[in-house]
Amino acid sequence: MLAACGCSGGGAAPDAAPDASTICTAVFTGNFDETSVSDRCATLGIAETGEVELTLMVPAHALDTTMLGVFDLGAAPTPGAYSSRTVSFWRMRAVQRIGDGNCVYAAGTQQVPQGSFELQLTSASTDAMHGTLELTQFILGFPATDCGDGETEQLSLAF
Repeated sequence: MLAACGCSGGGAAPDAAPDASTICTAVFTGNFDETSVSDRCATLGIAETGEVELTLMVPAHALDTTMLGVFDLGAAPTPGAYSSRTVSFWRMRAVQRIGDGNCVYAAGTQQVPQGSFELQLTSASTDAMHGTLELTQFILGFPATDCGDGETEQLSLAF
């Protein structure tokens, strides 16, 4: 299934399309299949600990929500490879409401089961944030909630 977000507020069209360098393409496979495209899903910021964090906001239209992620990249991130084995703190999560229950798509250092990721940063500055992410999340359902046939969801993200 191919899905793209096109939002309209009924007002005038924007002056310009998003710069191609800020486009994010997310491909979900597993419990649901979807491709979503958005502008600027990745940002860098400073955590309370003083470490640099990569924050991701990835639309998941099939879930009618946004997957939110935070990855601690250390004091001075550089382009290169990061993974769930090398990062001290990370999480990626979305909650889908179904009837009276929830389906939680979750992975991270404080999550059981933890899931995993491989992150490749090609540039790591606030002016030019680019890279790819391969992520495996587990799906946790509330009792009597049908979250689908799969137990995991894969996310391939280019930003």
